[in-house]
Parts: sequence; C-alpha cells; structure tokens
Amino acid sequence: MLDSAYTSVRGELNVTLTIAAFTFRSSGLEFTTRAYNGVVPGPILSVLPGDTLRVTLHNQLGLAPQPRHRRAETVPCTPDNCTALLGSKFGHLDSTNLHTHGLHVSPLLGSDDVLDVHLAPGESYVYTYRIPPDHVAGTFWYHPHKEGSTAMQVGGGAAGALIIRDPPGRSLPKWMRELKEQMLVLQQLPFSTMAGIRGYGNGTTFRVRNESALPSGWRSVMKDNNQDPKNGITNVPLVNGIVAPTLRLRAGKWERWRLLNAGAFFFLDVSLEPAEHQSSKKRCELSVLAIDGIYLVPAPRKSNRTVLPPGGRTDVLVRCTQGGKHRLVSGARPGASGLFSSDLLAAPLLAHVVVDDDDDNDGDRHAGHELEPTPFVVDRPSYLTDMRAIGEGAAPQFNFSFQDVNLVDNASSHAAKLIYPFNGDESGTCTFNGRTFHAGVPLLSLPLNSVNTWRTSGVQGHPLHMHVNPMQILSIERAVPVRLSTGVMADCDDEFGVLCVGDWVDTLMLPRGDGDTAHAVVRWTAKDFVGNIVLHCHYLQHEDQGCLTYVDITGPAQADV
Repeated sequence: MLDSAYTSVRGELNVTLTIAAFTFRSSGLEFTTRAYNGVVPGPILSVLPGDTLRVTLHNQLGLAPQPRHRRAETVPCTPDNCTALLGSKFGHLDSTNLHTHGLHVSPLLGSDDVLDVHLAPGESYVYTYRIPPDHVAGTFWYHPHKEGSTAMQVGGGAAGALIIRDPPGRSLPKWMRELKEQMLVLQQLPFSTMAGIRGYGNGTTFRVRNESALPSGWRSVMKDNNQDPKNGITNVPLVNGIVAPTLRLRAGKWERWRLLNAGAFFFLDVSLEPAEHQSSKKRCELSVLAIDGIYLVPAPRKSNRTVLPPGGRTDVLVRCTQGGKHRLVSGARPGASGLFSSDLLAAPLLAHVVVDDDDDNDGDRHAGHELEPTPFVVDRPSYLTDMRAIGEGAAPQFNFSFQDVNLVDNASSHAAKLIYPFNGDESGTCTFNGRTFHAGVPLLSLPLNSVNTWRTSGVQGHPLHMHVNPMQILSIERAVPVRLSTGVMADCDDEFGVLCVGDWVDTLMLPRGDGDTAHAVVRWTAKDFVGNIVLHCHYLQHEDQGCLTYVDITGPAQADV
C-alpha cells in the first residue's frame, strides 16, 4: 500500500482537512502559501469502490471572516468584444470549498457540489461522498474549487491524491496486484503568476521570503521557456512536495507509478532521460496503464512519454534494465511538429532517478517485477460502456468550442500581464461558445441517461474538464495511427501519440506546437446522477475569470447522496 495514506476501514473513511496558511521550506526556498493539514501536497486519501468518504473541511485562512462571494452577472462577451468577465477578478482568495476531481459521485449539495458551497474563513463543512460499488479503481485527486480563488489555492499547493484501490475480482492480473507502487504528485510553484493574482484579490497569504536563497545551481537548472531569467526563478516544480527528490528503482523490475499533475497553469510532457554523462543506451521503459484513473483497453500501451494536462493523471509501468542514474523531466523533446508549446512547463529536472543493480538477497523482490507485462482488460462499470458503436442518430452532435478572449479593465498593461505571464495568451481567458459563467444559466439541460456526442474545439490550449462523468474519445482530427502493444493500430493524437480513439478522460487536452486549433469528438452519458455537471477550462486562472459553465441533468430525484 502507498505510504502516508488515510485508508478506509470497513467501508468508511472519515478524515479532517484543514486549509490554512503554511510556510514552505525546501532547498533554501521559503515562502508562505495555503495548504491542507500543514503539508504540500495534502495527505493521500485511499478508499475502495462502495466505500463512503466523509471529509470535514475547516477553513482557517485569513485573519477575519470575509463577505461571501457574490455571483457573477451576465456580461456580454464575444471574442472581439469583451469588456470584463467577472465583477470581482480573483476575489476572496481566502474563501474555499472542495472538489473530488474525477470521481463519479453525486454533484448535489453535501457531495461534490462546487457551485453552492463557499466557506469563508472560520467556517466548516462536512462532505459525504458515496462511491458507487462499481466505481472504476484508479488515481484521482482533491482540491479547492471556489471560483475566484481556485488558481491561487491550488497553485500554491493545496491539493492531494485520492486513490480508489483495486478490489478483488476486477480481472486485474496477479503480476499487477503485486507490483510496488509510487505516488508522484507533480506541482509547480508559479511565483510571478501568483503574485499577480494576489495583487487583484483581497488575500494576504502567499509571500516569498527568500527566493534568492535557492542555490545558484538550481537557478541554472530551472531556466526554461516559461521563465524570465532577469526576474529570477518563476516556476519551481515539486515532486511530492520536494524540490528535485531522489526516486529509487531496482534494475530489471517493473513498478507502477501514479502520476498526478496537480499544478494550475501548465501541461507536462513527462519522460525518463539518462542523467548527464550517462550512456543514452541505458534508457528506461515506460508503458501507460491508465489515463485519468481509467484503465486502457487493453492495458498497458508502450510509450516513451506521457502528457498530463493540469488535473490529468497517468498510471504508468516503469522499468530500467541497468543500474545507473536518470532524470524525470518535462519537455525533453518536442512532439511531431518539432515545436514547443508555450503552455508546456519545460523542466529539465523534476526528480533524480537512481537505479540500483538487483540483488537477489535484498529481501525486496516482488513477484512479477521481471516478467514482460501482458495485455489485460479489467471489468468496467456501466458508466464506462464502450459507446463507439452507438449510431449518430441516437446521440446527436453538439458543437462545443473554447474561444480566446482578452481581459480589458482599468488596470495598467503591466499589472494586467502579471496575471498570466506565461500561459500563452497574455492576460486573456476563454469562453464556452462565446459565453461566460452565469450561475442561473446552464450550457445545456439534458435528461438522465442521455447519450451525448460533442465536437470539441480549442482543446489545444484550454484543457476541458468535466465533473462526475468522463468522456470517451470517438475521433481526433489529424490523428495518426499508432501500433498498440497488442499489435492493433489505433488513431492517436498527431503531436505526442498519447491519447487514442477509445480512451476515456475527464480532462481533455490535445496540445500542439504549431498553433493550430485542435478538435476531437467525444461521447459521454449522463449516468446515475442528476444535478449540475460542471465544465471548465483547467487552466485555473481561466476558470476563475469565468471560463466555467455547467450542464443541468434532470430526472427522478435521488433519495440520498
């Protein structure tokens, strides 16, 4: 089992999360931020399908209670005419709530409701998540989700992993059940961006005390295409709350790594690369098991990288055949376009990886580690039934599009650019089909159990996250054929070859280096739960600025959440 996890017992997990000011110290860096239970990242929560998860959330941010956030009003906004998106940009930075990202649970009040629960400093709330017995096992996470303060809180480190363990009888191979696991929570500390957000909000937390104390060697390491060396370090990546930790592997043995991009602003292109002066022949192998907490069909899929949008997760098999030193990196090489995207966090060192030569007498052998992974398919819940064979007439298509918009306000151009200095659109945000968030106006109203086909546009630069119900990819425009581990050809994204037709995601992004707009057709079913299913761009500064909406699922009322 994973270390440092709060684990369910006899079908229940009751846990308290307290969000409060926290002083982070690592590698000479010291700053004040917001965190759960005094740690970055927050504690791991581990449950089984069918369990009940109860979270008591205490908000201890701020010096005094603040007035509750006032809902945004409708503001006329089109791509070529946008005067303002929210009346209070990044407002009430010390108010909060909670979202269980990726869980297929009720969105009603008391469960995963992010639209109606806003906790001012000093307030508390009890969430009860009843996890369906057939819920898919996988890697999920939790984080604040109150519009106006999400980017600041998540970007500062307030987030944690949420694991749904594989129960017996789910067709998981024996060799998979016996693998050693590592949970890797990948976060980024975007100092300039958060300083800009703080300047527009009313929160006092987030203060960098001695950024200059970070060792000079780190300054050269952290220079990348998202940084301005004249202003010092602007993004420091963390792995499990540590600057450049050391991960260890046994040569020749497979491990399962659960990768979570819990950052707020950038996508990651993660790979294992030889350390400097290390022979390039000593590369490590990587195969993808699951994306966004959902096993591939079949799994695993061989790859040499994995791409994680903000909020995305990938479970991978990792093996290095020889002892030596490697680096876990982001953005080692461009995709098929030969260009790097401005939305990429290019980090030449996320973690050191030391591969120890195997020793039969070390007492740490795990059955199956040295076996070649064989393709497998796990039992699936009804909400993940393959929908590719459904006729188009049974699931009419809805065209869904992100549009880039610029913010225009009374701030100076310099101050405005501080909000989004590195996200590629310079103080801009996005809309859903030309509309911003309005609490009383859903994007659509759909009946329970409806099957819905959406053609998405703009997902190269705006990761689309859907709460409660995951999406299956039906087609990817300009997709390229990729040979899977079974020898079967599948259409996959043309830039990185990571997402393929038939995959399920809850956060859809198809980054490209050439600036073209990316399109994909997805299908999802409004299964099991009525209520407001939230959609938003998972660049969280965009969500806070109004790039958020919801779909109203109607049907017989649920008796219990």
